[in-house]
Amino acid sequence: MITVFNRAKLCNEMSATEAADMRSVLEAAGIPCITKRVSYGASKPGVRISRGGRTGNMFSGNVYAGGAVPHSWVEDTPTTGSCAVYVRKKDYANARKLCGLD
Repeated sequence: MITVFNRAKLCNEMSATEAADMRSVLEAAGIPCITKRVSYGASKPGVRISRGGRTGNMFSGNVYAGGAVPHSWVEDTPTTGSCAVYVRKKDYANARKLCGLD
């Protein structure tokens, strides 16, 4: 079993297919591994609030400075990410040789 305490990061691959290839090589050799996907960029919608802040009180509804009403939006920045491949610390040197990282 691989836990946070006994693992080492083998590499960070930008492509999920390269990480899957690496995982298949390691599993064929009998070395257990974990792959984790980390996403960067805008992937969640948010609520846009005008720069002036909120005006009114809790009974007046959702009125913002300038009379704007909040609306849902998604940032237009692309979402990128990487796949981290983890192995046990005792298998780290052997895994680097098998994957050609040395």
